[in-house]
Amino acid sequence: MYEILLTSPAKCHAETLRQMYALRKKILFDKLKWDVQEYNVLEIDYFDALNPTYIIARQDNQ
Repeated sequence: MYEILLTSPAKCHAETLRQMYALRKKILFDKLKWDVQEYNVLEIDYFDALNPTYIIARQDNQ
């Protein structure tokens, strides 16, 4: 079963955000070779500073 989160950075659990930023880095920077900002193992850009709403789907046991 999947859990769907509709959240903002201020309301989201820190580990969930870290996992999302790490997945974005793995897909956008590593796999697709896009020219995006990469910070160690995370992909975070200036849009993240604008208090966006994230839609995160994850398996309920993760």
